[in-house]
Amino acid sequence: VNAPAGAFDYTGVYKMTVATSDPEAALSFVTKYLSATEKAQPHPGGDGTCALVKWALFPGSEYQMHFVNTFQKPQGDWTLTEYGEYMDDLHRGVVGIDAFMNNRVKLFFTDLDGVVEKLQEGGEELRVFRNAGDGTYSVMTLVPTGVVIECVGSLSEDSLAQLEIMEWSFCSLDSVSSLTSRHLTPAADLDDGVWPLAAVYAVSDGNSTAEFFTEVLSASLASEARTDDDCANIYVLDIPGTESQLGYTYQVHLVDAPLSPSGTLKVSDYEDYLNNLHGDIQDLDNDHYDSYMDNHIGLYIQSGDDVINELQSLDIPFFTRCNGGSTCYANVTETSSVAEGLEGDNFTADVFLQVGNTGIIYEVLGPVSEDILEEGFTQWDLCGPNFT
Repeated sequence: VNAPAGAFDYTGVYKMTVATSDPEAALSFVTKYLSATEKAQPHPGGDGTCALVKWALFPGSEYQMHFVNTFQKPQGDWTLTEYGEYMDDLHRGVVGIDAFMNNRVKLFFTDLDGVVEKLQEGGEELRVFRNAGDGTYSVMTLVPTGVVIECVGSLSEDSLAQLEIMEWSFCSLDSVSSLTSRHLTPAADLDDGVWPLAAVYAVSDGNSTAEFFTEVLSASLASEARTDDDCANIYVLDIPGTESQLGYTYQVHLVDAPLSPSGTLKVSDYEDYLNNLHGDIQDLDNDHYDSYMDNHIGLYIQSGDDVINELQSLDIPFFTRCNGGSTCYANVTETSSVAEGLEGDNFTADVFLQVGNTGIIYEVLGPVSEDILEEGFTQWDLCGPNFT
């Protein structure tokens, strides 16, 4: 399939949603160490009644991370608690980087020294990698329940003197090699704060996944390279249009690293698990929206109509949610399948699809016309499933 250029007409970057068994611990980490503040979340039942939802807002860019545990939704045989324990043990048990640390958010910090200082004062584990070519460093932060955030920026000589600097390696643990930096460092005149650089995904088939991004999601392939240690393929994809919001181009990085340690679970095994759990997502209702779907990116688009029409023409499964204000959230006790009383001029739709066979859920948000609106949009409902 080949989507015409501009079917996904991006205008900016909104957030990353992360499924976690402990949203409070994740929020506490990013507010304590990574300059975020808590932002009120709008979902009825998201206070722990039906789910626990915590939103974090980062300064400067106003980028958000949403930490979500929809504990009433399907999780399959591997609960979010078990997932988090597995990833925590894996991440903390390796020296360097494991395969699943390639599922992460990449953020640029104008004051990375401050991040390092706070992490050291808090007794947190630090893994600092040298980014060849641009003089920056990446600090891998291990957020509770298996979440990984890569903090990128410059470090002072004082900070470097206190740190053990590692070289990127995607081979077995006894291999040490360098990896040329694959990200674009934002311009130096950014306002102070935290700025989203990229969403990074571990994939078992980087080539076909990159093709889906370019042919369906209107991304452009910035580079495809074998790592210097010959253990991984890195696909760097530009998300065009995001520069209008950020001043630089946001990216998606796909890491196909079969030799990286992954414990007893391969990346392909995890993809199979997600595929089976998600099932057929066409017009998915709230009862079958599973907890792992809350691992998804959120990008702004110019037109929800264009995306919906294009996905329909390509016969790619997708589902939508109402995102136009308080009427888009089902009451905890009174659930309606379609949001009513909405005006098309002010209505934003969430459109969700799956990236090929990876299990990766991809969300875009954009306005829709009255014609699309008349088809009806399902409200968000964190409670349930409402079936037995």
